[in-house]
Amino acid sequence: MSGTRSSEASVEARRERILEQVLEEGAVAIGELARRHGVSGMTVHRDLDALGAAGFLTKERGRAVAPSALRVETSALFRMRAGARLKEAVARAALPLLGEPESVLVDDSTSVLPLLAALGRRGRPITLVTNYLEVVRRAAEHPQLGVHLLGGDYSPDLDATFGPAAVEAVRRRTVDVAVLSVPAVAQGRCYHPLEPSAALKRAALETARRRILLIDHTKTPRTGPHLVCDTGRFDAVVVDGGVDPAEADAMRATGTTVVLAPLD
Repeated sequence: MSGTRSSEASVEARRERILEQVLEEGAVAIGELARRHGVSGMTVHRDLDALGAAGFLTKERGRAVAPSALRVETSALFRMRAGARLKEAVARAALPLLGEPESVLVDDSTSVLPLLAALGRRGRPITLVTNYLEVVRRAAEHPQLGVHLLGGDYSPDLDATFGPAAVEAVRRRTVDVAVLSVPAVAQGRCYHPLEPSAALKRAALETARRRILLIDHTKTPRTGPHLVCDTGRFDAVVVDGGVDPAEADAMRATGTTVVLAPLD
């Protein structure tokens, strides 16, 4: 039985790596994926069929192709799976920066989710303020974590609340730390494809005593239709070590501290 679980885990791990590569590169030839992972083309086809059935990618003319940028950023399920290894590394590096907060605002970013279990193990009460329902579900597993769920209009794609009511609710609260993420950063500027999400992040920056940005290198250099802010609005930016040094330098030039998360 343990051998079966090990085999299933290795398949899931390979599919996760394939997903990361396709997301990062946009499209990868199926033969190239087979070469990289040391498996047959038939095995890669099975992996891609499984990822495709979940809506994560498509097969087109012998290639695995990532969804459009809008699809990537508006699918809660896709964001939950994509780049999990990078997000966990970034979260580990960010944890010491939080200090000993009593209240932490986390937004509708899957990058913040790996932090929750670590906060729940700290042995002291922490109130999470969020618009993201997945945060509520995960916090329920940890008695030390209380949750204040922001109101607003519910988006099924993002599994979160937005709109004027959510923004106003953020502005009425003061929190010790805001931990946020964005899907695109280029030359020290943060972008988002959806204005309601960008607006909520801007409000969070106004209400928090300290502000931390979590991103992985696949989000750089990328832009979007809505400017959120310069990276200088954050006290620290945590990104994995795969980031282009020029992008890291551009962030530092805005006045923030850049913490490079090591990859295991």
